[in-house]
Formats: sequence, C-alpha cells, structure tokens
Amino acid sequence: MISQRSAKRRLWKPLPRAFRTHNRRKYDDSEMSSDLPKLSESDQKKLARLVRKYGCEAVAAAAKKAPPAKPARGPGRPSRIFERMWLAGLIDEWAEENRQAGSRQPYKQAEIEYYDCCYSRDEQKRLDFQKFQKKLKKDRLQGRQELQRYHANLQRWEAHLRAQKKGA
Repeated sequence: MISQRSAKRRLWKPLPRAFRTHNRRKYDDSEMSSDLPKLSESDQKKLARLVRKYGCEAVAAAAKKAPPAKPARGPGRPSRIFERMWLAGLIDEWAEENRQAGSRQPYKQAEIEYYDCCYSRDEQKRLDFQKFQKKLKKDRLQGRQELQRYHANLQRWEAHLRAQKKGA
C-alpha cells in the first residue's frame, strides 16, 4: 500500500524553468509594446500597486472603460479670428479712403490712424510704433486671408442654397 505522502510526490512534477515565478522578472520589458509611452518611475509604482491589489484583468478592463483624460488646462485662448477679420476690413477701408485723398502710402497712414485711435488717451500704455506696426501688419494680413476664406465659403453656401431651390 502506498502512503499519501509518496502518492503526492509521484503526481507532482517540477515546473519547467520558464514557468517558475521566482525566476521571472516582475515586469518584463519585452511584453510592452514599443509604441506605448514610457512610464515614469512613480507611475510604474502606482500601476504595480493597482495590479497587485486588483489583478491585471481588472486594471486592463478599467483602463478600457475609463473616460479619456482631460487636459490639465482649458482648451486655450479663444480664437481672435473675428478680431483679425474686423481689423483687416477696417485698415483696408481706411487705406482706400487715404488712396482717394491722394496719399502715397495709404496703408501706413491707415496704421498711424489706428495707432492714434488705440493709444490717444493712454500715454503710459503707448507701445513702440515699430513693434505695433509689425504686429498690426501680421494681424491684418492673417485677417485678410481669413476674410477671403470666409467670403469664398459664403459664396459656396449661397450657390448651394440656390441649387437646392432650383431642384425643389
């Protein structure tokens, strides 16, 4: 008759070396995909704690269900597209008036007028005119492009509406 102790010995076989847990590294770098971002040391510790506490499957399932992370800051400054479009229209209008009056540099004259409108009362806040003119030119040219795109889109939309009226 075989004792229980000897029976257990016969049924139990040692695991192959690859499956032994005490010889494996805790986190194997070869399993991680190269397209994933590298985690910082503190993030690795937090993740290891979660995996120990809840298990791999639960953490992976929670990560899939988690909502996308919100940025730390808001979406950023609001677009100044309408301000630039208004500025481009205003400067172009004033430049045309100066051209009608016979000015040899209508845009420069319009920029000077706009500068005087902005800083006529506040002597302390007055900017260097060269810096102001450089920024104004950049904003005016961007605003002109945006205004042209806006008018092109508006014409396309009106043509689309006319085509729908003809088809209806």
